[in-house]
Amino acid sequence: MGSVVLEEVTKRFGDTVAVDDLSLEVRDEEFLVLVGPSGCGKSTALRMIAGLDDPTDGVVRIDGRIVNHVEPKDRDVAMVFQDYALYPHMTVRRNVEFPLRTRSMDRDERQRVVTEAAETLGLGEFLDRKPAQLSGGQRQRVALARAIVRRPEAFLMDEPLSNLDAKLRVATRTELVELQRRLGTTVVYVTHDQVEAMTMGSRIAILNEGALEQIGPPPEIYRRPASVFVARFIGSPPMNTAAGPVRGEPGALRVVLPGGEIALTPHDSRTVAGSGCSEIVVGIRPEHVTVNDAKDGATADGAAGDASGIPASVLSVEALGYERHVICRLDDGTTMIARISTDGPEPPAHSAVRLGFDTARLHFFDPATTRRIDG
Repeated sequence: MGSVVLEEVTKRFGDTVAVDDLSLEVRDEEFLVLVGPSGCGKSTALRMIAGLDDPTDGVVRIDGRIVNHVEPKDRDVAMVFQDYALYPHMTVRRNVEFPLRTRSMDRDERQRVVTEAAETLGLGEFLDRKPAQLSGGQRQRVALARAIVRRPEAFLMDEPLSNLDAKLRVATRTELVELQRRLGTTVVYVTHDQVEAMTMGSRIAILNEGALEQIGPPPEIYRRPASVFVARFIGSPPMNTAAGPVRGEPGALRVVLPGGEIALTPHDSRTVAGSGCSEIVVGIRPEHVTVNDAKDGATADGAAGDASGIPASVLSVEALGYERHVICRLDDGTTMIARISTDGPEPPAHSAVRLGFDTARLHFFDPATTRRIDG
C-alpha cells in the first residue's frame, strides 16, 4: 500500500504560514496533482511528506505509519526534483544505481534492476553516457529511473517538467502518466501549470495561500469550481466573472451588469434566492459566451444572433488557428473573454459588440465568502 495522508498539517516559517491546516488523502496507486500559484504551499507540503521539512502542527502518514519524526531515507518515498539532481561526474548507469549501493545490494542484482529501469524509460543506449551528453528530456528520465529502482511506496515529483521546452513537456507528460499506470504506484506531483494538472491527475488538489480550495477529478472541478479562485485558476482561458446586484422575483431573477442584465433560469433563480445574497458573482466559461454585432446581432462566426446582451468593446483577438479568443471590456472595465470558432470575419479591435451568455451554463458565487452557490 502506498497511501499518503496529511492530517490538519500546518507549517510556519516565523510569522509566515506556508501551509494552513491542510488535510489531504492520497490513495494507493493514485496520481494526485497539487496545483496552485507560486507561493501557495504546494512544494512545502511535498517536502513535509518527504521529510525535508517538519510540520509545525499535524500528522503525516505514509502507508498508515506516522512519519513526523522518521528520517527522509527511512520513509520509503522517492523524490524527483525540478533540476534533476544528477551527479555530473557519473555515468547514467552509476546515477541510476546509486541508491541501490546504499542498500548493499549485490552487483548482479543491481545491474539487473538498473537495466530493467533503463529499458522501461528508453535509456538503454545511454547507460554509459554522462548527464552533460544528454538532452533535458533524457536527463529527466534518468532522474525518474533512479527513483524507480528504489521501488518506493510513493513518488514525489516537484515540478519535474518545468525545465523542458513546450513540445517535450507535452510528450513527457504522456510518458509519466503511462509509466505510473504500468508501475501501479502512488504519485504526488506538484505543478503551477493547470494544463499539466488537468491532463495528468486522476485527482487534483488546488491550494491557495496554504489552504486547500478544492480536490476532485479534473472534469468535476472544471464543471463545478468550488470558489471564485478555482473558477479563475482552472481553465485556459479562465472563467469570466463579474459581480452585480440581483433583481426580480425568486423564480425570475436577473443579475445586473454594466450596460445590461442577465436573466436567470427558474432553477438558478431559486438557487440564488435561497442563498440570501442581494449581490452575486456570476461566472461563465469563455466557450459559453457569444460575440454579437452591436447593431444587427449577428455573431462573430456569421450565424444569426441576438441584438440583446451586454455591451462591450473588443480589446484584441488572439487567433490560435483552430479557435479565436476575443478579449473584450465591459463598461466598468471588467474583462470578458469569448472562445469562438475561426469561421466568419474577425471582430475588429476597438469595435463595439454585445456579449451573449448561455444562461444554462452560469456559475454563481457568494461575494462575501467567494464560495460557490449551489441549489
